[in-house]
Amino acid sequence: MAQDVPAELRHAIAASLKETAHLIESLGTQLCADPHVVAEFLDCLQSIDLATQTLRCNAAVLVADCPVSAAREVKLQKLTSLLCAALLENAGERPLAG
Repeated sequence: MAQDVPAELRHAIAASLKETAHLIESLGTQLCADPHVVAEFLDCLQSIDLATQTLRCNAAVLVADCPVSAAREVKLQKLTSLLCAALLENAGERPLAG
């Protein structure tokens, strides 16, 4: 799992995920400054926000001392389900709900 990947690589990947989240968030902020864009594309703007949250959560799990515990703390239901399913597929890991 993540422990098999050198810490320096995990931290570099996490930093890249965080930077990408920041860039996407900045785009969303700029788009939200236009009330016409907000009125027409609210669902898309909410997806931009969800994407940034997901990237940040993935980064946090990636660099956590215990990725399984960090995955348990993820607040995004869809991402939690995805991480739980991945752990269940890996027979050597404990399921998230337990």
